[in-house]
Amino acid sequence: LVLQHSLPISGLVSGEELFYSVESNNVVDDNDGNFYSFIVPEPDTEPPVLVVEIPEFVAGSKYTFMGVSEEGATVTLFVNDDIVGMSTATILNDEASFVFPDVFLLGGQNNVVRIESADAEGNVAQVSGIIFSDISRPVVELEEVPEIIGKSKVILKGTVSESSTVEITVNNNSVKKLESVTVIDEKVSLTEGFNVIVVTVTDIAGWETVTEFNVESDTRPP
Repeated sequence: LVLQHSLPISGLVSGEELFYSVESNNVVDDNDGNFYSFIVPEPDTEPPVLVVEIPEFVAGSKYTFMGVSEEGATVTLFVNDDIVGMSTATILNDEASFVFPDVFLLGGQNNVVRIESADAEGNVAQVSGIIFSDISRPVVELEEVPEIIGKSKVILKGTVSESSTVEITVNNNSVKKLESVTVIDEKVSLTEGFNVIVVTVTDIAGWETVTEFNVESDTRPP
């Protein structure tokens, strides 16, 4: 038993009221002579919603794109004007979402990314951006620090190959944090005895370079 039917009709005018009857097995249902009716809706010209993040920098040459659009919309991913993936926005956790996992980018350079979402009526939404694929960790050069010193402070000096965040910890306690620097010149307090110093450098893409060394502070006379 078929309860739902569809009939394509062309040449309709928005706002126009149409009347119809239904016939099945030579039996006509015309709503007791009043006919059934509907008003032709306005055409859908609204582009689908499209929410997706395109970061300026990524660590490595692969990135997973994910976002939200209109349910059933066809989402197309372009990288450097090449189509690298197509997906359909489907309901997940009450949102029509899509994902393009582990998309390859050209390493060490800018990549032009464009994501388009097209609904059934042909309306298109677009988000675009440029991603730099960072394939190298920051290079850190620290001046040598004595293993044993007769002071309660030590000066750390060095350079970083690119603007980065620098965090210095002593015995698992964060003692210094520097933002967007290429030079390290910091005086760090030590506890008497053995100290573990860790210098963590993080670039804008998220790459980390970690340097760890030990310094013994001996300020007491024998």
